[in-house]
Amino acid sequence: MSCHGQGFRHGQLLLNLLEVCSTIRSLDATKCLHALSITMGHIPKQSIFIHNNIISSYVSLGEVLHARKVFDALPQRTVVSYNTLINAYCRRGDVDDAWNLLSHMRGSGFSPTQYTLTGLLSFIDALVKSERPVMALELFLNMASRGLMPSQATFVAVIESCTSLRNLVCGESVHAKVIRSGFESDVIVGTSLVDFYAKCDRFISAHKCFDRIEEKNVVSWNTLMLGYSNSCTSTSILLLQEMLQLGYSPNEFSFSAVLKSSSISNLLQLHVKLLSLLENPDVVSWNIVISACARSNSYNEVFAFFKHMHSASIYPDSYTFMSLLSVCTKLCRLDLGSSLHGLVIKTNLGNNDTFLGNVLVDMYGKCGSIDSAVKVFEEIMHKNIITWTTLITALGLNGYACEAVMRFQNMESTGLKPDALALRAVLSSCRYGGLVSEGMEIFRQMGTSYGIAPEHDHYHCIVDLLAKNGQIKEAEKIIASMPFPPNANIWRSFLEGYSRQEIAN
Repeated sequence: MSCHGQGFRHGQLLLNLLEVCSTIRSLDATKCLHALSITMGHIPKQSIFIHNNIISSYVSLGEVLHARKVFDALPQRTVVSYNTLINAYCRRGDVDDAWNLLSHMRGSGFSPTQYTLTGLLSFIDALVKSERPVMALELFLNMASRGLMPSQATFVAVIESCTSLRNLVCGESVHAKVIRSGFESDVIVGTSLVDFYAKCDRFISAHKCFDRIEEKNVVSWNTLMLGYSNSCTSTSILLLQEMLQLGYSPNEFSFSAVLKSSSISNLLQLHVKLLSLLENPDVVSWNIVISACARSNSYNEVFAFFKHMHSASIYPDSYTFMSLLSVCTKLCRLDLGSSLHGLVIKTNLGNNDTFLGNVLVDMYGKCGSIDSAVKVFEEIMHKNIITWTTLITALGLNGYACEAVMRFQNMESTGLKPDALALRAVLSSCRYGGLVSEGMEIFRQMGTSYGIAPEHDHYHCIVDLLAKNGQIKEAEKIIASMPFPPNANIWRSFLEGYSRQEIAN
């Protein structure tokens, strides 16, 4: 009796201390208590309860790997053991680990509880984002069979899965559940359904879903217009006209949806028709249509339309020039870009407009005029992270890798913290210039100094850099350390480097 009482007191003390450790967020203290629980041996009837709390403590501290080690060492497990770890994986977006543990749970004879399924709602979204729509659908249908009512976000994620698979049967089944849940009139869920049916070429169903949305927004209208643009331009125009009559303000995507299916020969006439729908077209209206025209890859018409704008005595603003310069960049037309830059200077829009300056740097860099890119960069009064990233990219593309790294360091000295895009730009520059030591140092600092987890693009840059410079073993180590499977680009760079080394040997 005294042994049982002593075990109970020890167990209760351990639980209390674990709660304190979680509150003060002390990993070292949690590890000490974990070691103590092992030396104490099993505590009758409380052992599994204590170990579940240890798992929970590690999870609350973000140490899922430690939690999994405790879980794997358990002589017996409960639903709580599984739930704690599955939900931890769901929150982290660890798709494979969560799915495998859920399968293991079922194989061990445990049925998912309401708590398990609630945590899996966010997991469905993670599956869709990781491009695993079949798994997302399977999990959703399992949840639905257990009577769990999904949230708005879950329905949207599952409908996206049906859309990517073009699975009409599953989509209609999900739609039926949407109706029963009362979400059909919701603008976000309803718009997802419009997109699904339109991409499955079920336009009548798409239009019915659109009509059932209580509070439509510009995204709803754009989605329906885009759906019709693939088969019926006239319907898209009528929808745009109705949209305007009801007081909605179209954006560039609205016009892009209408322009998408038009042939090059009648684009300009269609543009004029679209503008005629507006009562008093101003520079904003013209900008929207010019931007839509550029988005539709109607590059020649962009400049013809710009002339029409000028003849209508509408003066361009920075947004007009950004659309025009983006076309120059895509066409690699340095002559047109330089002429537009001259107009920018005449209209006094240049140095004070950071975004326009960024577009100019990008245009000059991608058109091979690096001196002009640097000159524009230096003249920008208020540089942001995009300004620096654009210049670093331009320097790397034009063979100035060392200067790109120097500019990256200059950016840091100004107090700007690099983001994922800036790091990709400087790593790309190192890759182009063969700067192995500099690239490796920046790559190592991503997590420690910058707090950014490398993504596929970052890994591709560093693997390609190492492989091209004969460091195959180092490249192999990088690939082995990746927290997700390498994509085709990474394997291609590695195998090309390996082949070159084999030929050299």
